[in-house]
Amino acid sequence: MTNIILACCILHNFLRGVDNDDSLLAEVDRELMEEDVETMSTQVREEDYREGSNLRDSIATEMKAIAPDSSIGVREFTKWTDEMDFRHSSAMLDEARLGNRVDGSWTTQAYNNIVEALRQSGLIGITKNNVKNRQKSLKDRWREVHDLFNGLSGFALDESTRRFSRRARSMG
Repeated sequence: MTNIILACCILHNFLRGVDNDDSLLAEVDRELMEEDVETMSTQVREEDYREGSNLRDSIATEMKAIAPDSSIGVREFTKWTDEMDFRHSSAMLDEARLGNRVDGSWTTQAYNNIVEALRQSGLIGITKNNVKNRQKSLKDRWREVHDLFNGLSGFALDESTRRFSRRARSMG
C-alpha cells in the first residue's frame, strides 16, 4: 500500500512540474467526480461477489450441520467492500459509544454486537474472526499512512511548492 501512495505522490509532483497551475489537477478532480457510472458497476460486482460468498457460506454451514464429522468447513477469508467497511465502522462506533471498548480493547460483548449488527444488515457470513482480522488489517493500513505523512518517514507535502518531498533531517 505504501508503494501505491508513493507512486501517487510521484505522479502528483510530475503533474505539478508539467503544469504548475491548478487547471490540470482541477480537471482530474472533475473526472474523478464524474466517475459514478464506473463506480456503480464496481459496486454491483462487489454486491454480486458478497451475495455469492454469503450463499456459499450458508450452504457450507448447512452441510456442516447435516454432516458434522465431515471435513467441510466454513470459509474464514472475506473480501471486504467499501460498504462492508462502512457498516463495520458504524457498528464499531456504536459499541464505542456504549462503552464496550475498555482500555483500548474491545470487549467480548462488543465483538458479539458488531457481528450481530453486520449480520442484521445482510452480511450473514461474517464471524468474530472476520471482524477481528479486518480490524487488524485496517489498523495496519492506517499505521502505514500515518507514519508516511506524519513525518516519521521524512516524506511530506511541502506547502510552499505544493509537492511531496523528503524532508531534510536536522543534524544535532
